Amino acid sequence: MKKIILIVIAFSLFPFCIKAMDTQHKITITATAVVRSGDEVQVRFIAQTEKDIVQSNVSYIFAPVITNGEYRISLPAVIIRGKYADKVQTRNQRLFGQSANLRVLRIVQPGMSVDYFASVPFQEWIEGATLIMESRSWGCCNSEIYPDKLLVDEIFPPVPDTIVPEIEVLTVGDKLAQKFSFVIPETGRHETELICDDNRDQSLIVYYPRTQSKIQLDYMDNRMMLDNLITVINTIAKSSDSQVSRIVVGGFSSPEGSFIYNDRLAWERAVAVKEHIINNTDIKDDVIVLHNGSEDWRGLRDLIAASELYDKAEILRIIDTVPLFSANGHQKERLQQLKELNGGISYRYMYEYFFPLLRHSAFIKVYYSNK
Repeated sequence: MKKIILIVIAFSLFPFCIKAMDTQHKITITATAVVRSGDEVQVRFIAQTEKDIVQSNVSYIFAPVITNGEYRISLPAVIIRGKYADKVQTRNQRLFGQSANLRVLRIVQPGMSVDYFASVPFQEWIEGATLIMESRSWGCCNSEIYPDKLLVDEIFPPVPDTIVPEIEVLTVGDKLAQKFSFVIPETGRHETELICDDNRDQSLIVYYPRTQSKIQLDYMDNRMMLDNLITVINTIAKSSDSQVSRIVVGGFSSPEGSFIYNDRLAWERAVAVKEHIINNTDIKDDVIVLHNGSEDWRGLRDLIAASELYDKAEILRIIDTVPLFSANGHQKERLQQLKELNGGISYRYMYEYFFPLLRHSAFIKVYYSNK
């Protein structure tokens, strides 16, 4: 700690008096800072005084004060003396010595700048307290106390509790669900709903050539699709935080040909996928749920609706309103009307471009639950 200088603020008897000036507005405080350094509280600011802050026979004193209304700490003061007041005070110090009632950091002349620094021991009550500046002036025959000036409204304001957002820990299943659309958290919905709802684009698809129910890895994207399927199933099954709850496989066929044949073909395609899964994973048989989608009229309608076919509206009307079979049940009425529409032009287009996309064991979905 710096040595504390003690002086006497004495009043000199002088044959004439000059009234003290209003000096508070002639000092400017800037760069105020209150910081804690270890067990100390440090106060800094810059005080710029004007040359006419006091008259010749007047002294002005200001001192920072830390207070919370109940407790207070007065920091060392700064004294600004007029020319004559400085001479009088110097004479009085020689005659009477220093006063023990005031801690003074610095004595300056009017117009000087003060780079103020002082420190005090830290106390708990200082947190939330205010820093004010107390000041007064005195001359030969009168003195004046000025209103306190607020420097810092709240010292060390309480820091609000920081709400740390919970970091979501993703399981193996969660991570795979973000990467593959066919990996889905367990919902508990019936498997038929999952196959027939509007989320077919979330499924993995395996395609088959016409009339075939045996998986051909080199056909279309089958190899890549099945590699992804097996990798996902094995990764979840071997993880410590996730498990495969069920695998839903829906088999489908395109609408052309015999309904009985197509119905059996769709089922055989679903079974083929199930066997492929069992042969390449440790998944139990009862985890895999099969659904026979038979002829995929829903899939055909979606393809038509998204196309630019000239007679699209009429095709959609037939699919939506015409029964699948004739009244006697022997003829595929809906398919027959599509064949006859527009001289068969639309049907041949569908046969070539749309029907191959319906020959699939499609909408394979892997459902998982977290442990």
